[in-house]
Amino acid sequence: MSEPKGEGGLVFQIREAIRASGRSLRDLENATGISRGQLSRFLRGQRDLTLETAGKLFDALGLEVVSKKPRTRGEK
Repeated sequence: MSEPKGEGGLVFQIREAIRASGRSLRDLENATGISRGQLSRFLRGQRDLTLETAGKLFDALGLEVVSKKPRTRGEK
């Protein structure tokens, strides 16, 4: 997986959301049905999440996906 590990990366942002929520991986496993092992591998950058799985995790954490349209030349 080539997910960037920096502050802008999805893994980093989800890890920070989990930390801020105070929820454990066990709690998230119970809330989402996603195994702790799968969550742990994703957070270490060893596994991708499907959109369905990501949606369950985002719902449990109260996160919302926001798409930013890239600027084209000449846009301000």
